[in-house]
Amino acid sequence: MNSSQDIILAIAPGKRELGIAVFIGADLVYTSVKTIRQRKSRKFLLEDVTGVLQKLFEGFSIKTVVTKTISQYQKLSPDLETVVERVKFEAAQKGLQTVEITLEEIKSILCKSKKGTEKKAFEMLLMTDITQS
Repeated sequence: MNSSQDIILAIAPGKRELGIAVFIGADLVYTSVKTIRQRKSRKFLLEDVTGVLQKLFEGFSIKTVVTKTISQYQKLSPDLETVVERVKFEAAQKGLQTVEITLEEIKSILCKSKKGTEKKAFEMLLMTDITQS
């Protein structure tokens, strides 16, 4: 893996699952949905999230971590905010830059217009050539 290129870890956080995408430059090279198995207590939830992140940090020379901004509705879940904070903490521990991006920004980038929909954005991702690392 060429370490001179920007390698971005993108995370769509959830209490039950984490959407994961890794980009090398503009190329999508890895996608996954990681199920959080231990979500009955905050301690175990955070241990699972940390474990997922550690494997990703070991597998890729990540330079930047991008998280999807959680919605107002999602902010009602204190555990979800804790997940986001853990992602940022683990990234900071590795000295990585972190960025938050809204769903609207994601749709705009993927669909090349302000009128993009989630469906169109995901279709654009699926059309990208994906190789598992």
